[in-house]
Amino acid sequence: QMSIASTASVLFIVYRVIIWRARRRAKKTVDRVAELLQNGKPLIDIHDEHLRARIVKRAIRRASNWISFSSTKAAQPMLGQVGGASIHKRPVLTLSPDYVLKPVLTDHRGLREIAFYEALEAVAKAPSSQAYSSFLKCAETTSKSGGFLS
Repeated sequence: QMSIASTASVLFIVYRVIIWRARRRAKKTVDRVAELLQNGKPLIDIHDEHLRARIVKRAIRRASNWISFSSTKAAQPMLGQVGGASIHKRPVLTLSPDYVLKPVLTDHRGLREIAFYEALEAVAKAPSSQAYSSFLKCAETTSKSGGFLS
């Protein structure tokens, strides 16, 4: 039978190994991104079928959590659209109560745009973004009450 001290020692060692592995993986990722940026290469390889499928599946899974695909039939062209595609091409659509459906291009630019929005979603859920989120909520309240941001 293991004592409390030996169990705690084993858990501490396992914890340290997990942290070490996570930091090593993060450093490898940062080094790889730095290398790609330095060489002027894109961060997303659009020719990687597996990566493309993962990006699109993640976006579909996230979208299916908040919108019913059958309800998109009620979408209407956005009135007063300033930029982007014209109403005669592929307009931005609106869907009640407060959804905006933006068409994406079918080439590499569309995939990169989807990846960008998925990255924003991932970062928004990260603990480090909570302080920024709190700041934005505070700024919004200040702006509505006639504060310095209004």
